[in-house]
Amino acid sequence: MTGCHARTPAAHPAVFYGEQFPGAGIAGATSTVTATAGSTTLPEQGSGASRTRPTPRRTLLELSAMPSAVPCARLHARNVMAEWGMSAIARTAELLVSELVTNAITVSPGSVVTMRLTAGVNSALIEVHDPSPRMPELQDLEEDTEHGRGLVLVTILSAEWGVQPIPGRGKVVWCVLGRD
Repeated sequence: MTGCHARTPAAHPAVFYGEQFPGAGIAGATSTVTATAGSTTLPEQGSGASRTRPTPRRTLLELSAMPSAVPCARLHARNVMAEWGMSAIARTAELLVSELVTNAITVSPGSVVTMRLTAGVNSALIEVHDPSPRMPELQDLEEDTEHGRGLVLVTILSAEWGVQPIPGRGKVVWCVLGRD
């Protein structure tokens, strides 16, 4: 399969929220789940006035880099998407989470991988951090190839995807479903 290219914007989507990915990936860390939702008061640009806007819904899940992490991440994504009322893209999100977490545990055995989901009005951002500096590569596939289809699926099913290196701490592979 030739001609597949990542649709990568100039900056990781979190830049638009003024955030940094937590970059967990610390060996021996315990698994945690956090979720936030609500509203934030922001100053209007160029004025002293403030406005309130919905805070993006987000959840963070840390997993040991072992095969059981993949079904845990899928289940978490499925349940969170249902809670957020995003059933239209839930199955696709679950599949993309599975592919990204599988890639992360493959290159970072024995470490911790972190998955973060952030939802906008009509979109979801999926991010997976692992401590490996090894960048994912989109593979040219033959018909009988058994492995290497993950990023092809991510390319086809997401609106865009990319990789954000974190010097000395690995990388975040991310994709966006839908559009706000």
